[in-house]
Amino acid sequence: MRRRHRMQSIRRFYNQAKTCLRCLERLDMNHLENIKELNANLARLYADALELPDVPVHRQSTEDDVIRHENSWNFSDQYFWVVMNPLDKTSFCQSSLKDALHDIEHDLEHGLALYESGEPFEAAAVWRTSFFLHWGAHLLEVIPLLHTLVKEKMEI
Repeated sequence: MRRRHRMQSIRRFYNQAKTCLRCLERLDMNHLENIKELNANLARLYADALELPDVPVHRQSTEDDVIRHENSWNFSDQYFWVVMNPLDKTSFCQSSLKDALHDIEHDLEHGLALYESGEPFEAAAVWRTSFFLHWGAHLLEVIPLLHTLVKEKMEI
């Protein structure tokens, strides 16, 4: 992938990550439109993550770039069941919506700090690696849960 195309995919991911974080900042699980908007944006984020270029990480540690903050989500935590390994029928476990969203948020912010400090390729490497190793799985857990919550709130 040429440098220009790599930068376009990184910029697109950055913009979508910012959009998702804004959705999380104003998340209200009592409002159907908030849930629908978050779910749609997380689905776009997943698609954009698959397009991130495979670039090597040059920095040893980027964890210090992240400013950690507690979210102010005002909803009762939703616990749900997930399959950790779809190839193993015994790999069910319980997950927490707040924990999953927090992990996604943290990993996105990690790359945002790099991108905004002028290191877009480092950001892409961190996002891509953490996507496949960590937050991508949480994303794929949360999307069906949000879909179910939307369906339950809709009058069909």
